[in-house]
Amino acid sequence: MTQEINDLNNTITLQKDAHTRAMEHIAVLSQTTSLIPKLKAENDHLINELIDLKKKHADALRHYNTAMGRVAGMEDDCAKMKALKESNEALTRSLGTLKQDYASALAKIDTLELKDSEMQKSMQNVAGK
Repeated sequence: MTQEINDLNNTITLQKDAHTRAMEHIAVLSQTTSLIPKLKAENDHLINELIDLKKKHADALRHYNTAMGRVAGMEDDCAKMKALKESNEALTRSLGTLKQDYASALAKIDTLELKDSEMQKSMQNVAGK
């Protein structure tokens, strides 16, 4: 009978230990459960922040694409300006050549007029004699 009492005492001790552990688990679960509303609220807040960040990202992406379009337009404008500059330089060189040709033509006209004048004097001298 003493063995049965010892066995019962051991069983009671084991049950008390199991009960204590179960109560500890219940306390932990209770604390964890009380955190759920707080964690849900924090999670909702983070979701809202993520939505705001996605909107800001979309806005930034639109601004970036607009800016890149402007840059592409500016690059086209720069290419056109470079072509115009080269054309202007070629026209300036042509103008310089034309000025030289004009000056040369004026000099030839002066020479021809001088020769014509001399020929007319000569002809008058011949006719006057």
